[in-house]
This record gives sequence, C-alpha cells and structure tokens, in this order.
Amino acid sequence: TLGRMSYDAYRRLWGNVRLTGRWEFGRKRNQFFTKLDYVRQIEQPDSSVSTFLCDDLRILDDETFFALQAWLQPLKTGPRGPRKQTQLQLWDLTTEMFHCVHCSQPDVPVRYYQTGANGKAMQCKKGDLCIIKSAVNREEAVRAICEKLAELIGRDSDLIEQTICRSRELNAQGDSDLQGEILALENTFRTYTRRINDLFELTGVGEDEDRKQVRSQLRLAQVKRSVVQHKLTAMKKSNEQSMAALTSDDIHRILKETTTLLLDAAAGKLGDDSVYKALAVFRRLTGGRVWVHVERRQGRKQTNVRGVFTPQLIRAVAEQAELPHCHESSDNHESSVNEVSVWLRKPPRLDAIAERVHELIDIERLSHRDAAKCLQKEGHNVNSGNVWYSYHRWYEMNGQTPPPLPYNNGHRRNSA
Repeated sequence: TLGRMSYDAYRRLWGNVRLTGRWEFGRKRNQFFTKLDYVRQIEQPDSSVSTFLCDDLRILDDETFFALQAWLQPLKTGPRGPRKQTQLQLWDLTTEMFHCVHCSQPDVPVRYYQTGANGKAMQCKKGDLCIIKSAVNREEAVRAICEKLAELIGRDSDLIEQTICRSRELNAQGDSDLQGEILALENTFRTYTRRINDLFELTGVGEDEDRKQVRSQLRLAQVKRSVVQHKLTAMKKSNEQSMAALTSDDIHRILKETTTLLLDAAAGKLGDDSVYKALAVFRRLTGGRVWVHVERRQGRKQTNVRGVFTPQLIRAVAEQAELPHCHESSDNHESSVNEVSVWLRKPPRLDAIAERVHELIDIERLSHRDAAKCLQKEGHNVNSGNVWYSYHRWYEMNGQTPPPLPYNNGHRRNSA
C-alpha cells in the first residue's frame, strides 16, 4: 500500500506531529463563506488549541522526528503554477448569439450554452427538454458562418459600395438643417458666456443675501453652458464625419480587412486583442443572433443542423467607416435582404448538393444526366441516380412535394 502512495502523501505522513504522541484539537475550524458558497478551514491561534501528550501513542522520538523534518525541508516543492492558458478563439465568445428556433418564443429567445468534453460543443439551454436535442461543435459552426460572411462580402462588394455612397449623398443634402442647429447652439453658448462674465463682476458686490443669489445664478449659468457645449461638440463631430471624404478605395479596403479578419478568425490565427475585434465584426454582420434549426432525418440517427441569420453587411461597413447617418438608409435596404442559411454541421452528400441540384434542374432546366455532369465538373462524385435522390431530398427538406418532371426534363434524348 505504501508503494502506491504519492509524494505529497509521504510528506503529510512523516510531517504529522502525532508521530511524537502530541495531539492537537481545534487547530482548524470550519467557516462557511456565503459569497463563495463553500466551507473553508481557518487556522486557529495557539491559545484556542488544546494539546495532549500521550507516550503510549508515540511512534518516533523527538530527535528522530526533528531530524526527519530537517531532511524533508530541502526537498519541499513550491506551489504549482497556474494552468497553461489556452489561446482565446472566436468560437469561445459567440455561443450566446446562437438560439434554438424550436424552443424559443417570439418574445423569449432560448440561447445555446457550452456542453460536451472541454466545452467544445453547444446545445439548447433546455437540454434534454429541448424539442429536438442536438449538440453542435462550436468551432465548426462559427467557421462555417465566417466563411459564408466572407463569401457574401466578396459577392456583394459593389452593391455595398454603391449603397453607402448613395446614402452619403442623400445625407449631405440634408446637412443644411444640422448647420442651422449648430449656428443656433453657438449663439446660445455665446449668450451664456456673456452672462457668466457679467455675474463674475457682481460676485463681490452687495449684501450677503445678494452675493448668495448671484453665486447661485452663476452656477446655474455654468451648468447650462456646459450642457450646450456638450451638444455643440457632438453635433460638430457628427457633421465632420458626414463631410469626411470616403472614396470607393476606402470602402474596398474596409471590405478586404473585414474578409481577412473573418477568415483568420475561422482559422484560429488571431491573438487575444484581435479576436475581440473579430467578435464585434461578427456581431454586426449577423445582427447578433443566429437561429439554429435542427432537422431529423427519417431512418437516421444523425440530425442536420442549419444556422439562419439576416446579414447586415451595409450597416456593418457603415459603422466601421464611422458613418452614423448611413445607418437608417442601410436598415431600409437590408430589411428586404433574404435570410441566409448555413450548414453548422457537415451534412450528408445528398443533402449538401440538394440546393445546387434544385438550381440545375428547376431553374436551369437541365436533365438529370446533364446535372450530374455539371456536378462532376464542380468536384462532386455523383451520377444521375444520386441527382434524382438529391432533387427529391431538397423538396423534403423544404416541406414540399416535388413536381412531376417530363422525360429528360423536356429535352430530346441524345442517342449518340
């Protein structure tokens, strides 16, 4: 048994004063800490400790015991250092933005929380009570959304540039009202300044009651001038930002930096400082909320998981460019933007290509064989039979019935 003891156990055994037959009672007492919600042992002074010496229970004499302590003292190890700090990643900070669409109510959203080994996954707050319980890998989910956002920015960069530039032109036409407000505030500020100067001249004149009243009026005028000065500074700053020159090159630079930041965050290449910047960008672009849809597959244990959000591309770029007047215009434009759906977990092959198959057959009107050839060129190892199953799978995922297709989707069969 002794051979299996740890080093710390040996030290506690040979360092126990009871080996010399001396027994102490009341050396430590339990004390409950309400703030920490646990009991901690507190060392007591010698005056509160009861000591008894019993030679019948002595194992070592005092000389041997103290020699043993002198030999163990140089071998004593210091306290263990803190655990190795892991590098903070974007997916460690974004869990609160994911919400379960099945358990949420219109006014009571139900968010996701970390779960699984080392907190690498996330699941609905209701746990086993969730309507469709499923755990999602946090890193995989956030990486998929970042890549999708980078794709959207690259695809709509020209539209973002045109919308922001047009919004700035419209706002510049309405800046005349702001200029009038600034001039009015400047006149008010000068009026209060003259009043304060006049009151300063009267502070030492008259009886005590008169001087007291003058000082009260002086403090009131100073407070009102401070309020006017604060409003004037805010309006001037807003006017300067709206008048600042923002070229198309600046917008493209912001879009490129945003794309690079998202891709680096998805790859886990950011430091602790940059990851919080990526978090702010991620929150702006997604609107701070991603709805998680979990779908059961008939005859399968594994579920499909999608993340649905409304991208806020124009608003995010306007905020990064510090153009507060563009927010309203961007909101009006992006209110008509459709929601974006992203696979948060890698789906089966037929589910993954279902959307593309729907485009090829229903929109481009290709036959099953031609759609299979097109998918093969895109890197998918499929045939016409896989295309048929994937086509029907798209309608199943969307809760619709596939329409009857004519033979060869209306094309004449090429017998060659």
